[in-house]
Amino acid sequence: AEKSGYSPEFVEKNEQVLKNPVLHDFFAWYGEPLEETELPKVNQLFIKESELIREISQKGPCIIVGRCADKILEETEGLISLFIYAPMEARVKEIMRRYETDEKEAEYLIKQADKIRKNYYNFYAKKTWADKASYNMLIDSSRISEKELAAMLRALLTARGVELETDGSDQ
Repeated sequence: AEKSGYSPEFVEKNEQVLKNPVLHDFFAWYGEPLEETELPKVNQLFIKESELIREISQKGPCIIVGRCADKILEETEGLISLFIYAPMEARVKEIMRRYETDEKEAEYLIKQADKIRKNYYNFYAKKTWADKASYNMLIDSSRISEKELAAMLRALLTARGVELETDGSDQ
C-alpha cells in the first residue's frame, strides 16, 4: 500500500481482484493502448505491485505468494515457481477450523476464493491458474506438514547455493 500510493484498505479490498475484464479488453482492442493513468485503479495497482515484486527480487532471494509473481518474474534466473494445493476435503476442514464455520459455508468460501484467484491469474498472467505447466513444482499440502514443507524448500534453496537468513526458529 505504501509503495503504490493507495490506502491499505483499497489494496486489501482490490488486490488480486479482477473488476471488469471485458471492459478493459474492449478499450485495449478498440484503439491505442491506454496510458497507465487511464487504466482502472485495480489495473494500476497490479502494475505497481509488479514493479515492487521486480524490485524486491532484484535485492536477492525472496518468497512471493500469489500476485502472478511466476509470470512477473518468469525471466528471473533461478526462479522456482510452486503451486501448493490440497484436495477440497482437506481445505474444507481447514477453513471450518480457522473460521469456525460449517462445511457448506467453508466449501462456498473456498470456491469463491478459487474463482477470484483463477480469474485474476488467467487475466494478468495470460496463463491458466493451477495448470501444472505453469509451475516448477506442485505440492499437496494435505500430505506434508508446514514444517516438512519449509524443510524441503530450505533444502532445495541450499542445494542451489542460496544463503538463507533465519530467526533461529525452525520454520
